[in-house]
Amino acid sequence: LHCYHLGLLSCKDGHAWEAGLLLLKRMEVKGLQSVRCSNIVLGACQDRWELAAQLLHDMGSRSLADVSSYNTVMGACVRNSCWMPALGFLENLQTSRLVPDSVTFGAAISAHGKATQWREALALVAPALEIGPDGSEVVAQSSASSKLRLSTVAASTLVTVCGNGLAWQAALAILEGMVERGPSPNVVTFNAAISTCEKANLWREALRLLRGAMPECAVAPTILSFNAAISAAEKGYQWETALSIFEEMDQKASLRTSVLPDIISFNALISALEKGRQWQRALAVFFQELPRRSMAPDVVTVNSTISACEKGNEWTSALQVFNEARSRFGVTPNAITINALMLACLTSSVWWKALAVFNHCRRGNFETYGMALHIAEQHDLLE
Repeated sequence: LHCYHLGLLSCKDGHAWEAGLLLLKRMEVKGLQSVRCSNIVLGACQDRWELAAQLLHDMGSRSLADVSSYNTVMGACVRNSCWMPALGFLENLQTSRLVPDSVTFGAAISAHGKATQWREALALVAPALEIGPDGSEVVAQSSASSKLRLSTVAASTLVTVCGNGLAWQAALAILEGMVERGPSPNVVTFNAAISTCEKANLWREALRLLRGAMPECAVAPTILSFNAAISAAEKGYQWETALSIFEEMDQKASLRTSVLPDIISFNALISALEKGRQWQRALAVFFQELPRRSMAPDVVTVNSTISACEKGNEWTSALQVFNEARSRFGVTPNAITINALMLACLTSSVWWKALAVFNHCRRGNFETYGMALHIAEQHDLLE
């Protein structure tokens, strides 16, 4: 049996699932059975979840399947975006009187998340986290899940799932429970929570997590933490807060930490400045800060900067941004770019420039053509 075990391990390491199945078949012919060996072959079949599922069925019929067997197949289903079968295996595991562990629930949470079922994911493990099914209250532990202690990975995944479902109360309640009772949150947990705050327009809460909870838990923020917090401030029309977060990140970068602003950081900052009607600052970021760091803008950068110019009735600056982006950086404008540039011209009452932009680019969407038609109608340019 030991020789077969070593042979199967080499098959798993080399992803040689066919050879693994052949060895397992030979073991059956010789009357040898081993849960451990069967689980190794399951691991080798992770890229072929249907094959793994069939093998698990065969193992179950011979009483060889354990919790690890189900965990492996559930993980294979999730990795291959087959979340409903993964949830089906969870049900099979529970009916077979096996006790699920933290890995099981981690896979189930991921499966529910892929299926956009945050309520189901939360209800599955709420007793283990001592929170209610809506994430808002402490409940008594009474189910099978209350007997386990979720891993940080599983709990962090649950925060992400709730955040993607816009269930910010639940996501923040889970994080609070982790801080108070464990498992200890890590940077992935906090990034998911800050991202949740961004989506829910909770900029103050995002700032509290970044500057309060993370240092208290001795968790160092990453570029994702800062970017999500800047975006949260941007969505809350708090350009000064967005700028202060960016400067804080920039200060850490000057100390040679791993946190360096990227183009997403700059895009979020410019968008915040645009919403705050700070067109001069937005132009300074575009024409001074980006070149100083040898960083090229993308189409999102260009669109936000042009929109900032439109807010300040600066159509000439908007055209300058547009031309610079195309000629120097090779940025291809999209419909949003054309619309923003035409609107900047119209806001400054230079309608002929807006029409010239349309005639030059000859691209856009329904809004673009609608603006061009409106200009033509207003100035009797239709034949």
